[in-house]
Amino acid sequence: MSDAKISPSEVARKLAALIAAGVGANQAWALVQTDIENLNDQQRAHINLLWSTATETGGPLGGAVARFAAVLSRLEQNHNQLRLTFASPKATSRLIFGLPFIGLGLAQLLGLNPVAAMVSSLPGFLALCLGLILMLVASIISARMLRRASPNFSDPGLVFDCVVIGLQAGLPLQSAVSNALARQTEQPAEDVLFRLKESAALSEDTGAQLTQILTAAADSLRDAVFNEQSNKIAKLAVHLMVPLGLAVLPAFVLLTVVPIAIGLLG
Repeated sequence: MSDAKISPSEVARKLAALIAAGVGANQAWALVQTDIENLNDQQRAHINLLWSTATETGGPLGGAVARFAAVLSRLEQNHNQLRLTFASPKATSRLIFGLPFIGLGLAQLLGLNPVAAMVSSLPGFLALCLGLILMLVASIISARMLRRASPNFSDPGLVFDCVVIGLQAGLPLQSAVSNALARQTEQPAEDVLFRLKESAALSEDTGAQLTQILTAAADSLRDAVFNEQSNKIAKLAVHLMVPLGLAVLPAFVLLTVVPIAIGLLG
């Protein structure tokens, strides 16, 4: 097995190129099997679901593969951007949490001996305990904030694309929806199901092609989720200042300034 990294969109583009060149579906899948094994579990499940839906429903395979190659490429760009955006507040949090201990270490190296002041005097020991408690509280709050703002890399538009594949295969809407929902490993959110019904109603009222409406709805939902997560991460950088300012900075004073002052006075 090759150790080279490959993205799901590259696998999909390979499949699309092979099918466009006249290679059979099973043979094309076998030719990219090594690349698929190099994907992570979530990526492998994603492309497996799209491929199995396209092949088992009997729809136009070339168009379906080209569509989910474009979808996967767009998702990868969004996910990479979210990872980069999330890395900034995460790194800032780690840096600020290290400041009290860095200051303590520098003071000790400079011969101010704050550690001796902490262990040999009651005020120093109380400052140490209170400083560590503040650091623990700030750590718990910050970790909770980071966890809540952590980006979710699932694909909210996946069920729409599976329905479109079923419709292109000639399935009636109800069968295409049932087939798509049955293949999902997770129950779609209520917003996804609402948009699915809304798209069907819009097509029925206007006579517009349902596959086009569903494709647009899938892309719109992906953009909405991406923007929501981007805004959440942007706000995180501001919200993190609360525990850092109210707990870490006082802890810095208690763990460095107070022991140094006690040592100098002593």
